[in-house]
Amino acid sequence: MAKNLAYYIDLLEQSVGGRIDSRQDKVQLINDAGEYLCSMHPWKFLYRPPADLDFVADQAYITTAEGLPSDVREVIHIDVPNSLDTTVQLASLKEVLYFRGSALDDPFRYYAALVFTDQSSTTVTQQPRLELWPTPNTNTSGALKLEYRAGWTVMDDTTDYNSVPNLPLAMEPLFTSLLQVYARGAVDRRKPLHQYLSEFESSSILDNYKKRYGSVQGNLGQPVGGHIPYDAGAIYRPHRTITRNS
Repeated sequence: MAKNLAYYIDLLEQSVGGRIDSRQDKVQLINDAGEYLCSMHPWKFLYRPPADLDFVADQAYITTAEGLPSDVREVIHIDVPNSLDTTVQLASLKEVLYFRGSALDDPFRYYAALVFTDQSSTTVTQQPRLELWPTPNTNTSGALKLEYRAGWTVMDDTTDYNSVPNLPLAMEPLFTSLLQVYARGAVDRRKPLHQYLSEFESSSILDNYKKRYGSVQGNLGQPVGGHIPYDAGAIYRPHRTITRNS
């Protein structure tokens, strides 16, 4: 059974043998631990099903209104599903802005950069935005297909103490261990939190979890050119001709 927010709040105080200083935001500690866990390793449980992104005419970016998932934290690949000629090149924002200000024209390639909006208040979460060049000139549904890795979903103490983290049940023991580290770091003034985290990152429990999730999909298909590249970007195509379904 999945453990909820109320459970993790109690765990924080149990971990230090008493009440945590009221000046410490316990829910924030839980969210900090979750963010750290999700960002410390390319966990396979954070991979999400591909998302369809829409083009809006004369709009040089894609937001959640056009299908960009709000939980995206890492763009892995973007495909153009209805074309064999057009590709998407992941680029820096600097490159996208450079191309926008130039007279260059590349009809067979889009350049894309993921950015996030400002978090102007504590009640507003950052929203992702995909900057594009060139600017689409027509409205197109499902123009792009996004492969991505999600991040931690913030748990809010003002709404529901029964809410559960976006973690599979198998990951809960690791998250519990990390949360205990955060609890000790919050009350121990003799030892900074980063030293606790450094010890956690060299622990056997974390190493075992990395190995476990590294073998979730151990076979990436037939090797191409004698090896499988790190990003598994090479695609083995068994046929000489490929027809895309519109």
